[in-house]
Amino acid sequence: MTHFFEQFIEFKNFGWNIITYSFIGTLVFGLVFGWGLYQQILTIRLVKSGKSIPLVMNVFFAFHFFAFFVYGFRVHSLAIVLNGIFGIMFLKIYLNASRWHDSDGRTKLEYLFAVMPISMMLV
Repeated sequence: MTHFFEQFIEFKNFGWNIITYSFIGTLVFGLVFGWGLYQQILTIRLVKSGKSIPLVMNVFFAFHFFAFFVYGFRVHSLAIVLNGIFGIMFLKIYLNASRWHDSDGRTKLEYLFAVMPISMMLV
């Protein structure tokens, strides 16, 4: 397990430097951002309405953060990899909101498949 973490730049250059400070800042602001996404998921479930949620934007953000995840491994940055995990939360928002987005209650999976190639090319 230690060999896994040794590949990341944050652990190679650990100390009192800008890489460590930015990593800690990324963790702190990532927790705040993740808490907001989690609260949005809970609100959608509680209200059982996704009418005010822009579905296409959430799909775009989901794949944008999934691209971060892959890119983080490519450049060996744990901070980018951890930010890439937010793609799962955006996808969860999309799936919960699409359940109640239309009055007939059908999900909008066609948005997912229509926007996925476009968003991956833009990212």
